[in-house]
Amino acid sequence: MLGLSIGIALAGMASAQLVDDFSDGDLLNPDWLGDTERFTVENGELRLVDDAAGTSTLFLSAPTSLDAPTTYEWLIRLEFSPSGSNFARIYLTEFAPTSPGTATGYFVRVGGISGTDDALELYRQDAGGNTELLISGTPGGVGGDPALARVRLERSPEGVWTLSADYAGGSDLQVQGTASDSTYDILGFFGLVYQYTATRSDAFYFDDLRVDPLYVDTEPPLLVAAFAESATSVRARFSEP
Repeated sequence: MLGLSIGIALAGMASAQLVDDFSDGDLLNPDWLGDTERFTVENGELRLVDDAAGTSTLFLSAPTSLDAPTTYEWLIRLEFSPSGSNFARIYLTEFAPTSPGTATGYFVRVGGISGTDDALELYRQDAGGNTELLISGTPGGVGGDPALARVRLERSPEGVWTLSADYAGGSDLQVQGTASDSTYDILGFFGLVYQYTATRSDAFYFDDLRVDPLYVDTEPPLLVAAFAESATSVRARFSEP
């Protein structure tokens, strides 16, 4: 007799948000994943501490959806003037950004142009790494030394994005631009991707992360079909992952 046991875990109804100001001194609460050995918490800030040129990635589970207005906010500081070889991307991805070139979703690029042209830019990234610029902020806004910004992204249930920033790192955030894009209705992760040369490998700082609210899935998956593959195995297909 063939037995089939399927377990389904349902999320609770309570709303939630993701907050990390690094006051606990580590990367454990919440639990950051990725190149954790290349980062440290120093004076209440996340700091890159690599010893060579490269690309480093950190990410967190942070599911959000178009079901509710969503806010993403963080403080970023680069202790240099960004360039085409030294810049940051902040990902709001559908899949874990372990391979940033193929992740799908949205990201904010900090620098990566050159000097007075460096701006905060919101992109959509599609399968295969193709990108489309949605919002470009104040030219030169993050072109100084240091490059500093408190960034806020707001997404409405209709898919309208609003990018705001305070280039002094304070709370006086000014709107940089808006765009409408609802290509990806559910985003699964928040991620940092830093690209740097050896001389900038310890000069990236990040703080005051807030993602609010997180998406809570209260709809259970439905069994759509099931069929026997052999005398000892059954393949089941559900309405959602």
